[in-house]
Amino acid sequence: MQRLYRIPLLLLLILISTVALVESLGESLCFLCPSSAHLYLRRLRGDALSVAARRHRPSTQLMSSRIVKVSINGDTYDVTVNPGDSILEAAEEAGLELPHDCRLGTCLQCTAKVVSGSVDHGMGTLDDEVTEAGYTLACQATPLSDDVHIEIVEEDEVIDKQFANMYK
Repeated sequence: MQRLYRIPLLLLLILISTVALVESLGESLCFLCPSSAHLYLRRLRGDALSVAARRHRPSTQLMSSRIVKVSINGDTYDVTVNPGDSILEAAEEAGLELPHDCRLGTCLQCTAKVVSGSVDHGMGTLDDEVTEAGYTLACQATPLSDDVHIEIVEEDEVIDKQFANMYK
């Protein structure tokens, strides 16, 4: 019987050691890729999950298609967003190439400024202050109104705002 308890205890110790190692490596990687490393660490610690959970609004699910204006590199396109699709997915279906990486709302590659209208931010990890400043993630955003217009911006525009509170 005693031998059976050693295996789970050993696995628990390995897991704790691995988490500590990943966390310390992640903090070192922040200098190489601040957005991905910090968000990964926040997700590991549970902060990002709580931000995303606060944002999830099941009652705002898109019930019919909506036209969204997407601006990128000075050009504006009309994109049809169907129920169940994010603005990023709809833009890709329309033949647009928007910056993206993870499609999970963590990498900040698909950052967009909401020019008009309102969007559901989905399960993205942007802080409340950042979304209140008018930013969203195209991979998570769905339109809540008929007059949505987003402009794709560089991720650097949001990184300082997103991590400002972490360095205070």
